[in-house]
Amino acid sequence: MRRRVFLSALPPALFWPRDRAAGAPLAPVPALPEPHFPSRLYQFVWRNWDLANLDLETSNSIGRSLATMKSRREAAVLYRTTLIPQAEQSFQATSESYRVGKTDFPMLMDAALAILTFRREYAATVGDLTIEKTRLEAAVGRELDGGGR
Repeated sequence: MRRRVFLSALPPALFWPRDRAAGAPLAPVPALPEPHFPSRLYQFVWRNWDLANLDLETSNSIGRSLATMKSRREAAVLYRTTLIPQAEQSFQATSESYRVGKTDFPMLMDAALAILTFRREYAATVGDLTIEKTRLEAAVGRELDGGGR
């Protein structure tokens, strides 16, 4: 049966020249020569590659911004129409239960904290939506009219 020998187990002299194994400094690497392209052809290829790369980066940035804006807008609508009203309704019910004496004070505070947390997250989502709209405007190169909300 053959035994496997790992490279780390072998002495470095098998792979390195003798002077390198002894710790001698490496010789400087000579500089690469400049490529000799016909200048007009080189400029034409470089310009077209650069424009294609810029076009690809711009379309990726626009697509990413649009997808992010869509998800942020959906999250903002969810907070505004569902989560915050339900938290306020829960707080009202907990408040009435606390007045009657069926719930304790920490439960009332939890309900109030839920409202504040949802409102804070809604504001952060709207802020993220505005930031992403600004990124989209920067990618497009002009100001977008219409609300980001």
